[in-house]
Amino acid sequence: AEDLGRQVAELTNVRRKLETECSELAGELEDATRELRASEDRARKAMADAAKLAAELRQEPVDRWIDG
Repeated sequence: AEDLGRQVAELTNVRRKLETECSELAGELEDATRELRASEDRARKAMADAAKLAAELRQEPVDRWIDG
């Protein structure tokens, strides 16, 4: 009975440690997901800016690019 009680106590401690680790990992996953979304937003903005710049450059007269 004493051995069984010790095993239960050990397993309870292991469970607590695993629950803590799982909670920490969930927090890290949340942070990584938030960072990913922010990076995606910045990438979308950069692509839109690049497309806008490309459109503006296409509309400029070519002679402005060439020293004449």
